[in-house]
Amino acid sequence: MLSLELIRKDPDLVKAAMLSKGEEDCIDLILELDSKRRQAVTQGDELRAKRNEVSRHIGQARSSGESPSEQVLEEMRQVGDNIKPSRRDRTTARH
Repeated sequence: MLSLELIRKDPDLVKAAMLSKGEEDCIDLILELDSKRRQAVTQGDELRAKRNEVSRHIGQARSSGESPSEQVLEEMRQVGDNIKPSRRDRTTARH
């Protein structure tokens, strides 16, 4: 089995080795899927960081006796809704 690190580092070498063994050249597809997965992971991480930031603001507001604004709560809902597709994209790109 080839490591993804090797494929990323030297795709031309891996392609040549596969072709010399009569294997199908699927390195470009592998690299494309890896790129999509990495983007999904990054996007998911950014969304979770945003969710944590908004949650912290909500917690601070509640601890000081204030109610979080409807705008903050709506932002939290939107971030949560966006995390789900990000996870799905990440899983889809993995398979």
